Amino acid sequence: MRCGSIISSNTIPDSTPYTGGGEGAGGIFLHSCSPQIINCLVVNNENDGFNSYSSNFSIKNSIVWGNSPHQIYEGSDVTYSDVEGGFLGTGNISNDPKFVNSEIDDFRLLSTSPCIDRGTNDTGYPLELDFEGNKRIVDGNCDENATVDMGPLEYHDVCQKPSWLNYPVSDDDGSYSISWATSCRAVTYRLERSNDAGKTWTQIYLGTKTLFSETVNNGVFRYRVQAYNSDGSSGWQSSTHDCTVEISTVKNDNFSQAIGISGWSANLEANNTKATREANEPKHAGTLGGKSLWWYWVSPVGGNFRIDTIGSTFDTLLAVYRGSSLESLVNIASNDDVGSDSVSLVSFDGEAGLTYRIAVDGYSGDFGEIGLNLAVVSGYLYVSSDGKCGSKKPCYSTIQGALNAAQSNSTIKIARGTYPDIFSLTVSKAITLSGGWNDVFTSQSANSTFIKAPKAPKGSLKLQMLTIRP
Repeated sequence: MRCGSIISSNTIPDSTPYTGGGEGAGGIFLHSCSPQIINCLVVNNENDGFNSYSSNFSIKNSIVWGNSPHQIYEGSDVTYSDVEGGFLGTGNISNDPKFVNSEIDDFRLLSTSPCIDRGTNDTGYPLELDFEGNKRIVDGNCDENATVDMGPLEYHDVCQKPSWLNYPVSDDDGSYSISWATSCRAVTYRLERSNDAGKTWTQIYLGTKTLFSETVNNGVFRYRVQAYNSDGSSGWQSSTHDCTVEISTVKNDNFSQAIGISGWSANLEANNTKATREANEPKHAGTLGGKSLWWYWVSPVGGNFRIDTIGSTFDTLLAVYRGSSLESLVNIASNDDVGSDSVSLVSFDGEAGLTYRIAVDGYSGDFGEIGLNLAVVSGYLYVSSDGKCGSKKPCYSTIQGALNAAQSNSTIKIARGTYPDIFSLTVSKAITLSGGWNDVFTSQSANSTFIKAPKAPKGSLKLQMLTIRP
């Protein structure tokens, strides 16, 4: 060993003294050296744990125990260490370190060890890993203050389960918070929900926070939470009560409170149990209902649209309107049943940028869970070199821009002219390119739209009324 060096995270057990004459020690003997001894374990050695000659060494964060006849025969500076029989110095203790099993040299610390979090982080030496390569400086005693342990092995254990879990006994709008206690040594938390009195569970959250915003429909719900770290998971913390949700008001019950839908497609869930019918509300699909909910959708493109209630649990009525008030509504499409099924479906053509009002009701006041599904079956996009498209929307100045925005089964209408840019379809979708259109997209003529040969490494392109030029 070089004088002035650092001895860190070593274990020196069960050594016998040198018997060939001269000075020596069963643990560590220092001769004219001044090392720093950090987070070491010197245990059960004969002829002293530490002995030295003409040396000025320091000991920190170490355990010196069970050595004979002395723990430290001579020492200049011992701090934050557990020394059997005691030793003068800052932070020193003299308590049984409580190893897992010292008889078989298992010197890991038990959870009750006084050496956990009793060292000092201020050593001037990195304390990243312990003797076995585990992370150093963890909050072993769960006092929210991570301090290095005494000895070469940092105490690691699975995290404690959260001490409490809190959520309401009842709720009338289906939106509430679930919170739980911070768990010592936890890295992540898993929150699960049961709606059948704990028979089956569904994970609803996995993350680092201790607060979750829940949104549910009517029902009776139970929750449980557990903590995780790299050593494993804690037990489950659960509450002794359920949360009964009875939604007293429906946010989109009235036409004026309709919920907006955006995009090319949507799959929504709702419940019309508490819904009502307004005084001037039309009979949807020509049938008296009584528990309607409202949505509105601004179509992103023109084309063919489909809306249905597949997935609903009751006999639905579906209607689509245009208009800004109940009194001014114009029916676009409506349906009671699709064949022998009790769900509803409509399909209609429309223009981009128009607002469609969607109502879902129950036949003769029927109610339950609603599944509302909307999709653009085939959309129209427009391209003109000036980027105006005669007021048609959505409008693009390049074919590539329209290709990027289009959904599968869309048609891109291209105004007359020459488009010199090379374009390609790099996503798996089927697109029709239709050329030859006049500036306002009311008529087509052949040999009037010129493009470069397109590339379609993915998906498929169908070309109509287009002339390819090299």
